[in-house]
Amino acid sequence: KLAQAHEHFKMGRARFNRGLVEKAFEFFLRAAEIDASCFLTQYAVGSILLTGKSKDYDFIDVSNAELHFLEAARYARDAVEEVPHARDYYAKSLVAASMACFVQAVESGSAEKARQACTLARDVIENCPDCAEAYFLLAKVRVSFGGTNGAIELLENAVRRDRLFCLRIDADRSFDPIRDEVRALFERLREETVGE
Repeated sequence: KLAQAHEHFKMGRARFNRGLVEKAFEFFLRAAEIDASCFLTQYAVGSILLTGKSKDYDFIDVSNAELHFLEAARYARDAVEEVPHARDYYAKSLVAASMACFVQAVESGSAEKARQACTLARDVIENCPDCAEAYFLLAKVRVSFGGTNGAIELLENAVRRDRLFCLRIDADRSFDPIRDEVRALFERLREETVGE
């Protein structure tokens, strides 16, 4: 059965890479039905449920995506000793689950979902401190829900891990309430770079 699940996953990935998201989703779902403990499959299903929308299809189901990402994180965490890249998927899955919670919080105004998003992002930071995305997302959730304390430090941590986050932060309107502090951060980081 595991070989069959793996085959369905491979076929789904091949179709996804060719832009055939509808067919890919069918294969990923079949793979998950056969082997629910495969973190790669759970992550793939969650990704389509979080972002899968075009003029031809709409798979968006954010709360279900959150569940698949949490399952992916759980199974990836359990596989870390046997599968070297499982640690990366653990972090990616928790970040994605955090994003799903954030989307639900924004859509519903739910403070509870915002807290969940923060908790998941903090878990990533604690277990995978090099994950720039987690710092960025935690800052985004906090600022979006009126908590600007510590946001600049979180953004600085994201940028120090990946300079490209400067572009994302600059383009993200969520940070407008602290835009002056963001500009000051960028200027300080620029001066540090010039001084090196």
